[in-house]
Amino acid sequence: MGAAPCLSPHWPSPERLPQGLPGELAVLREASQRWLARERHRPRVPSGVEAVDRLLGGGWPAGKVGELVGVGSGKTTVAVRTLAETTGRGELGLWVDACGELDPASLAAWGVWLECLLVVRVQEVLQAVRAVELVLAGGGFTTVVVDLGERGGAGERKLPLRLARAVERAGVVGLVLTEKPWMGAWAGVRVVFAPPRPVFGELPGVPPWFAGWELQPVLGERAAASPGG
Repeated sequence: MGAAPCLSPHWPSPERLPQGLPGELAVLREASQRWLARERHRPRVPSGVEAVDRLLGGGWPAGKVGELVGVGSGKTTVAVRTLAETTGRGELGLWVDACGELDPASLAAWGVWLECLLVVRVQEVLQAVRAVELVLAGGGFTTVVVDLGERGGAGERKLPLRLARAVERAGVVGLVLTEKPWMGAWAGVRVVFAPPRPVFGELPGVPPWFAGWELQPVLGERAAASPGG
């Protein structure tokens, strides 16, 4: 049996609290409960990767930014499969490329319907965020991928908040691909990808053969919001 909680003898009784404070605490408590209930019922959008969906409890949370962090770890593969799921349903997806490395032909090979995909190439993180804001303001899109690569920087403190607000207003799934955490506390969820593990097939009497890579995603902690964010 666990020990009973220790209550400080100096904790003020309700009648000794400043006038009006109990009511304010009750309002805050109710607001917190409403927020928790809303988060529990927030729609989830499948990522197309079983390991990621299992980790997230069903998929990416709609209206939140999912941050995919890692170097050569498979995060791009997860984003592409998410877009394949999106466009396969006939919905529109957006890919904002700040790295200059996107090959649309490779997306098609992974099952992305290019007819349902808008690709925007930018040079700076500010341009990437602005592109998301402009496209989502027009409506019609359900999944947004922003590939920052190495471009996410500590000096752009308000851009993560702007991106999170645009995704929240539109109610879409937002994915940010970055080598290092960039969204801070504005990430709805952060998934960190360790280097993938090689998988080998085995059969009696047959030498093992390389069968592919196994992704290794884990939930990462979100940093506290900076005062200037």
